[in-house]
Amino acid sequence: MFKYQLYLLNETYEFEIMYPGFKETAELEGNLAMANEANMQIKESREHAEQFKAVLAKAEKRFAALQKVEQRHAQAYQNKLDELNQVEAR
Repeated sequence: MFKYQLYLLNETYEFEIMYPGFKETAELEGNLAMANEANMQIKESREHAEQFKAVLAKAEKRFAALQKVEQRHAQAYQNKLDELNQVEAR
């Protein structure tokens, strides 16, 4: 899951900082083809970031659900252990 967080940070950097900088430089140089390419890359990086956000949100929900299941299992084991300890104490 950590790698998806890194991917998200990378894509966010690309559409917020890197490609806008490329676009600005291209526009200052009069290179409209490069400015248009930078615009397309900004859009693509934003889309990728949204995809990674969705993956992370889905993973977070699954881990939250698994945590609840594991807590129920742990409680069931503890209850059984308590019962066995009560039987041994008699």
